[in-house]
Amino acid sequence: STITLRHCAFLTSLDLDENKIGDNGATSLAAALRGCPRISSLTLSSNKLGPKGTSLLARALAAKSPRLEYLSLSNNPLTDAGAAAIAQALPNMPKLETLE
Repeated sequence: STITLRHCAFLTSLDLDENKIGDNGATSLAAALRGCPRISSLTLSSNKLGPKGTSLLARALAAKSPRLEYLSLSNNPLTDAGAAAIAQALPNMPKLETLE
């Protein structure tokens, strides 16, 4: 399914907990998040996000989410590669206070 968030410039919070997004869905979500520069809270717990999807999301968030304060990726099979992608993106998320 297609995720349409491209015109959500004022979106500040998005909770997609337990939606089985997976790595394929993460591709669409990463593209959609580029249109949400004001997002400050993103919950993606229990979505079957592996290292590929996590890397895509990390790059998108680092590029276009300077206001992100809360990010939940708990209960996903990120692996060390996914965690490394998030770690590399952290310098571009200066307001991030909570990372699960």
